[in-house]
Amino acid sequence: MNHEATWGVIPGHLLCPTELLGTGRDGETEHYYFTRYTDRYDPIVLASGIEARLIEAEADVNAGGGRWLSILNDLRAVAIDPPLEPLMDPGTPDARVDLVYRERAFWLFATGHRMGDLRRLLRHYGRSQNDTHPVGHYKGPQSYGTDVVFILTLSEQSNPEGFVCMDRNP
Repeated sequence: MNHEATWGVIPGHLLCPTELLGTGRDGETEHYYFTRYTDRYDPIVLASGIEARLIEAEADVNAGGGRWLSILNDLRAVAIDPPLEPLMDPGTPDARVDLVYRERAFWLFATGHRMGDLRRLLRHYGRSQNDTHPVGHYKGPQSYGTDVVFILTLSEQSNPEGFVCMDRNP
């Protein structure tokens, strides 16, 4: 098995430190090990300067401001080595929101933000589930589900000290 250490990359974006372990049980899907958290004592960042800049970019694009693109490009220029190519303004308000959220997906990978981002796209930007969540056939006989919220297990719902929102709307 080739245990090649790498940074998982989607063209133009650094995702996360990974190690290729080989092919999965289906015989076709590459299986990677996420190496950022290898020990239960590894520190987990609760909030970062990168996240703060991404929040500023989203707020600016919502306000129709002109700083959102420079905020994203500043991150791409200084928060990663080697620097990433600058982004171009896609030209429409919806496409700008798409770009901000695409950048959030890459910069905040494996930090627990994605579900909230997808729900915000549905709730605040009026996007449809088909535009934000995977739909249709997955692989083999499986299909993607229709839930847009994370449902707690029954054992977690029965915690008398816990609060469970049973609203399944985004």
